[in-house]
Amino acid sequence: MKKINYLKDFKLEILTYIIFVILYYLAISLKYDFPRVFNDKNKINIISIFIVFTALYMVFISIIIVSIIGNCERSLEKKLERQLFFGTIEVLITIVTIIYISPTTTLSNIVLLSLICNSILSFFKFLIILMK
Repeated sequence: MKKINYLKDFKLEILTYIIFVILYYLAISLKYDFPRVFNDKNKINIISIFIVFTALYMVFISIIIVSIIGNCERSLEKKLERQLFFGTIEVLITIVTIIYISPTTTLSNIVLLSLICNSILSFFKFLIILMK
């Protein structure tokens, strides 16, 4: 049986979170005050974008489920199902976080920005894997 190495497949996402942790410590040390970019109108726009991402993930999941018999080996080789699963979960966590976290502190702004950036990166990574 093949050993699955999850860290290998998600290096980009882990690197993104590390960058935002460093950004958080720099913001604290420089006493930088983030502008209030997460007002209600911007939150609605960001959530709308991620709802579209979720819908696209669901479309691809449906397509893969329908064609699973013919393309089973191909999709397993590309690791599409893993990227679909983690990408969908990540986008849903991002949507819930945007809705329920109030961006009043530097930490909450960094958390929101890192989740948004990471969800976008994961989505584009999925598209690149899909196009191979």
